[in-house]
Amino acid sequence: MSYQIICCPHCGNDTGFDPDASNSFCEACGKSITLKELLAEDADQIMEQADKAYSATDYLEAYSRYGDVLAQDPENYLAYFRKGLCAGHLSAGRELRIREVMDGYQKASRILDTLTSSKHADRKNLINEQNAMRSSLISFAVGNYKTLARIKSKPVFDSKREAEQFAASVQDSIKLLCEVDKTAKTEDEQKTLYSTRIEACDLGLKCSKLRYRISQTDSNGECKDETVSFSAGGDLVSYAKKMRKDAVNSFNDLPSIQAEAERLQSGIDTEKSVIKDYRRQRNSYLRREPEQKKLLRMQQLITFGATLVLIVLFVILAIKIGRFWLWIAAAASLLIGWAVFRILTSRFEKDHFPDTLLKLRSECRRSKKALRKKKSEQSKFKNKTMKK
Repeated sequence: MSYQIICCPHCGNDTGFDPDASNSFCEACGKSITLKELLAEDADQIMEQADKAYSATDYLEAYSRYGDVLAQDPENYLAYFRKGLCAGHLSAGRELRIREVMDGYQKASRILDTLTSSKHADRKNLINEQNAMRSSLISFAVGNYKTLARIKSKPVFDSKREAEQFAASVQDSIKLLCEVDKTAKTEDEQKTLYSTRIEACDLGLKCSKLRYRISQTDSNGECKDETVSFSAGGDLVSYAKKMRKDAVNSFNDLPSIQAEAERLQSGIDTEKSVIKDYRRQRNSYLRREPEQKKLLRMQQLITFGATLVLIVLFVILAIKIGRFWLWIAAAASLLIGWAVFRILTSRFEKDHFPDTLLKLRSECRRSKKALRKKKSEQSKFKNKTMKK
């Protein structure tokens, strides 16, 4: 019999305990004590120690403690998740333990799903727990890339090995973001992950032009540092291109992005339809009224001819005399001719077109202004919001 002195989990006083017996009784409070209760008490204490180490970013200690918790409580979802994150933090900058990070999250999610489906579960709290874990996982993946981006701000690495390790870390970061993409539930999470993956892939493409220092001894025996180019290799570049294209397509296919793109395009199509309808009605009217069409064309030809004559005259004089202001006069003639052409055409339409067609013309002019504005909005949306 291995008789032990333990702390009673009920009253906190010291008492004798026989772990080989089915149960024991506290000598102070008289309550029954089982081995399961003692183990649960130990697991809670270890979990508290693990959480303190995790909060203090002592990931090595936390990783070990969470492992101890799981040895006693295999259903502790938070221990699975945080142990995986600890593995990720401990391997950042080296070979990233992506599989361990994702396994920890997936095991924790499965346990939470089981708990949520039970009859007496506090579903709201469990869903909040799962959302918090997913948010932490996304933050880790995004933060890992941002750390690499800060490292890349260093223009030259100190050694070839350092440059090679950086390129490998970038590839691991892209792989992790691709894995975490699958866990995203909301569109905001997807936007964050796709945007970060695109940036990480851009960083991967830049790894084809890394630089590092080497020490060289010249002919005089003096040691000098030289900068050498380093290419990460085709595997990283081709992988980054492929994952970037996939992230761009996925981002642009998100419902909110598609809805906004369709809204802008619909507005443009509506304005174009109004303009097209006016032009069709105008051409139809002129076909029915050949005399008016002839007068309009004659007026336009006279305006065009007079403008052309003025331009040619000023150009010839500019060449012969060599005065700069004559070139300006030629350009001004073009602008004035265009303005006169528009004014005379507008006056002719106002004098000869029926009221219904003039009303369509007014709507067409408003649509042209609106079309320019909407095309500008669409251009800004494509440049600032949609990915390329």
